[in-house]
Amino acid sequence: MPKVVYPTVIRVESKVYNVLRSFLDSSLKDEYPWNTGIVLPGTHTVLFTKKGKWILNINHSSAVLFSKDDKQVLMIEKGRATLTIKQNTYQDIENPDITYILPDPPVPYCVPLSLRQILDKLEIYRQAYLEAVEPDTIVCARDCRTAFSPIVVHDC
Repeated sequence: MPKVVYPTVIRVESKVYNVLRSFLDSSLKDEYPWNTGIVLPGTHTVLFTKKGKWILNINHSSAVLFSKDDKQVLMIEKGRATLTIKQNTYQDIENPDITYILPDPPVPYCVPLSLRQILDKLEIYRQAYLEAVEPDTIVCARDCRTAFSPIVVHDC
């Protein structure tokens, strides 16, 4: 039986929205420079950088997306259903499939950004991190047990 649900809408500053949209719209093709992560010497941290747009910092317990001016935009921590965007923290997000991010005030040509799509894209980068830095922790191609957060759910 079909059902109707109300989505959760998270309103963010236009700058934050633009960084998230750039991240989400960025191609995953190998030939693009932002898809080559750099391991920081002496650490288990990898940086993926889209020059002038965003920096994604991944380590074994978190993923942090920064704007071009080094301001934290989004953080997902392993084992916690917490989404931190700028200074606002959203905990226990029950259904990321119906959670959307919109700019406030609106920007031209804005569309709702799906939290599920953002989490899935972060998961792709996390898998690249695991394969390079922590290969012994991979259980399956999309490891549910080591995902950043319980809200990242995959059928293994």
